[in-house]
Amino acid sequence: MTLDDLDRRLTAYVQAVDSMSTNLVELDEDPNCKLLADTTLTGMTAARWAPAAEALAQTWGWFSQLKDLVTQAQQIRGTRSHLPADVLDALARILCGPCVELATGQVPIADGHLRGPTQTTLRCSLDDLLPRMSSALNQVKAITKATAQAWDALLPPLQAAAAEQKRLSDLARSLAETHVPELNGVRAELDRLTDALATDPLSVDVRGADGLLRTLAATAADLDRLALLREHAATEADRAR
Repeated sequence: MTLDDLDRRLTAYVQAVDSMSTNLVELDEDPNCKLLADTTLTGMTAARWAPAAEALAQTWGWFSQLKDLVTQAQQIRGTRSHLPADVLDALARILCGPCVELATGQVPIADGHLRGPTQTTLRCSLDDLLPRMSSALNQVKAITKATAQAWDALLPPLQAAAAEQKRLSDLARSLAETHVPELNGVRAELDRLTDALATDPLSVDVRGADGLLRTLAATAADLDRLALLREHAATEADRAR
């Protein structure tokens, strides 16, 4: 491989370092990603986040290797217009060879005279590393986006339902209606949906608040009619007196 070929590779890898750095920092600062990392998740969300979080941590490790290797290659390359053969070979080993350590694991030793496990290291080239990193980042971005969509879709209607439930409860008490089953049912379902949204947003139906809002609208109409009847009855009683 010529020096021009290696220079083109090095330029591409420098750009890849900048791009990966931007992507990783954006994810690190994403409030939804932070919330997923800091929450004790359950159910479907936990099942999807666990491998994504592992992939993100792994990608940071890979990025550290990528950055170090590219810096090393830049130092070897320098600014000379020509490189000695041994320096050219050293540069090619970094830019083209399996220089990235992916994982180290335990494997049994095949030699029957030896006992116990030994270490094996899996390596790949920078060219092979970049799609691995992109795939890992896409996995994290996918679950972060899905949970953000669930939160954005459900939080406003749930908050509206909670406010309306409180208003109607206050209205019912003012009318001396101490037992309104519909409001009790809405309160219980609100608690369930709110808890699920906090720990397992991917399992919550984004239309989950629709039924609550319909129930609240019907209950509001009943209480409003009752309030009008009470007011009318009081007016008639005053007139009779």
